[in-house]
Amino acid sequence: MSLLLVVDDEQSLREMMVYALTSEGHEVVQAENGAVALRLLKAGPLPDLVLLDLTMPVLSGYEVLAALRADPILSSLPIVVLTSNEVPRDEVQGKAVLHKPIEERELLELVRTLCGTDVALHRAMSSPPVSFLAASPLDPGSLHRR
Repeated sequence: MSLLLVVDDEQSLREMMVYALTSEGHEVVQAENGAVALRLLKAGPLPDLVLLDLTMPVLSGYEVLAALRADPILSSLPIVVLTSNEVPRDEVQGKAVLHKPIEERELLELVRTLCGTDVALHRAMSSPPVSFLAASPLDPGSLHRR
């Protein structure tokens, strides 16, 4: 499935999201604040989707968004903003918004929508090609041998 990064300072919420997402088959990495999230993102591998709380200590979600916009590699990452406040659309610049308290059903539906088969196709297309054929021609008779 997809590699997801969950960034939230509220441990119980992070754990609920990680449990729900891993139950759906996703690989999930978590960060308790924006500074940890940026370190993880710069170290790689890049996630298919970032779920980012806006209000956190150390480095807020707003500061993470600004850092991502300034980085040519990280600027194209899909982001879902997590917040318990009403946020003007221009503050999150077109990012998907998931309002707290987060319902598991809504979280999973949003992730399914944003991480559909296009993500798997993108990963396959961006990976180096793999050769399945040997260097020598295949003996047609070998296909029927056991």
